[in-house]
Amino acid sequence: MVVDPISNLNAVGTTYEAQMMLLRLMDFLKARQITSLFTDLTVAREIIDQTEVGVSSLMDTWIVLKSIESGGERNRGLYVIKSRGMSHSNQSREFLLTSNGVELVDVYVGQEGVLTGTARFVQEVKEKERTLRLQQELESKKRELERKRRIMELQIESLRSQFEGDNEELETLIRSYELAENRLDKTSLRMGEMRKSDGI
Repeated sequence: MVVDPISNLNAVGTTYEAQMMLLRLMDFLKARQITSLFTDLTVAREIIDQTEVGVSSLMDTWIVLKSIESGGERNRGLYVIKSRGMSHSNQSREFLLTSNGVELVDVYVGQEGVLTGTARFVQEVKEKERTLRLQQELESKKRELERKRRIMELQIESLRSQFEGDNEELETLIRSYELAENRLDKTSLRMGEMRKSDGI
């Protein structure tokens, strides 16, 4: 059952009479387990913790719809003040009336506060551009690091080749030294043998 809006009941009676009638109606509907929706038309004000006929405490779930004016446009916002016996979000959400029905949209909370509508869209575009720019910078850094890695590997390979060349040169010198030393030993031995033969 939908009662829209309960604030108009004050036009046909006192606030007390409206409260009593609504109390009896809610008891009747709850006793028969009939789901009901009550709306309350409010004037623009900051305090929305009660309705004009004072029955907000009897409601199980209380949802506030409000207009958010910024940047020269008006957008619709929604948040849950209470939902008895159920966990619920404390976030303010923007809602859109589309051909597919009501669509909830995450509001953007930035340094300037809560952004909705065009301001939210512009900020989301900026965030996407920033993310894309960071991704491009990351890819550029990866390519630069890969280039440096290849240069480093080439330098290591060059140093390894140089080391192997120096090592081969050293081994050649060692072999030459060993051959020369071997020849010297043979020459000394031969000279010793020749001196003995001269003494005979």
